[in-house]
Amino acid sequence: MPSESIIWQIGLYKKVNKDEAECLECNKIIKCQQSSTTNLISHLKCKHKNSDFQTKFEALTKQKEGEKGSIENHIITGSGIKF
Repeated sequence: MPSESIIWQIGLYKKVNKDEAECLECNKIIKCQQSSTTNLISHLKCKHKNSDFQTKFEALTKQKEGEKGSIENHIITGSGIKF
């Protein structure tokens, strides 16, 4: 099972139904068909780009990328494989 997208972790959106979410800041309904978060991220970047939500999203994204890099480094180093 894939992990929850960071966009849901920032507290800006509430799932309305299977294919829609509501922005809790401006009450806009945003399509998120088939669990896609592209429209949610675009809405954040266009409508709330200078908000605390954007800052939190960027911080969590950097943190996740750092964790991924650490795991990849550990696997590569631990196995003796070097690129």
